[in-house]
Amino acid sequence: MAKMVYGIVSGTPRYSVYAVPLAASQTFSPLSGRYIVRDDDVTGGNASLATTTAAHLDGYVDGIFTSAATAGVTRVPVVENILDVVAEIPAYNATARETVTDAKIVHLLGETLDTNVVSGVQYADIALSTRQTLQVVGGSAADNCLYVVANSRPAAARDNADIV
Repeated sequence: MAKMVYGIVSGTPRYSVYAVPLAASQTFSPLSGRYIVRDDDVTGGNASLATTTAAHLDGYVDGIFTSAATAGVTRVPVVENILDVVAEIPAYNATARETVTDAKIVHLLGETLDTNVVSGVQYADIALSTRQTLQVVGGSAADNCLYVVANSRPAAARDNADIV
């Protein structure tokens, strides 16, 4: 049976000094991962759940929130030191509709994966490693989850390393 609440399982979270504005109609559920990306400062720097298009991760919402229908109205504290904390996140392969097994967890240790959002729930996608925003450090087949840290060098950062 899947867990009912996912979140930070080790490390000491360091929260943002200022509450971060959320994009419109975002739900940060206990059944979901809660890694975020922020849009650019021109459009307000609003945070939303990181999807498969996220080139990097900007933080983690450590709480359960639903934002207002208007972007920027709801503000929440965000964990900034996402490289230093381990989060528990549901695991899923949206394409093959498979869940995680003990053998798959062992195979994934140290590997990088992407976040994916399906029906409003953020997962560590066990079949997708294009952006490489998460690194697997453990997991639980019984709870269908992976323990992950944010990858300090996602694919987008490596692709742009030579740009001066």
